[in-house]
Amino acid sequence: MLLYTFNESWFRRVHTTVERVETRQLVWYGHVKRMSDDRWPKRALEYIPPSRRRRGRPAKTWMSGIVDTMRDRAIQENEWENRKVWRAKCEMRQKP
Repeated sequence: MLLYTFNESWFRRVHTTVERVETRQLVWYGHVKRMSDDRWPKRALEYIPPSRRRRGRPAKTWMSGIVDTMRDRAIQENEWENRKVWRAKCEMRQKP
């Protein structure tokens, strides 16, 4: 019984931490997307390296994590344009 309670509370704590990180990443993504094109953070976000990747399993990129989180929270790609709507949707979590 004690082990079950510990595992449940640990899982809940880890799960909420992951949600906080995902929310902050989405907020930052919207912030950068609203920047002008000459700003360095936006250039870095949209940068495509000229060389090919190494062979092997493709690495999970930060942007693919953002796309997955946006899909989980039912956020459309162009909703970052309206800051209030974007912030409200970033805070929401879809029920599985």
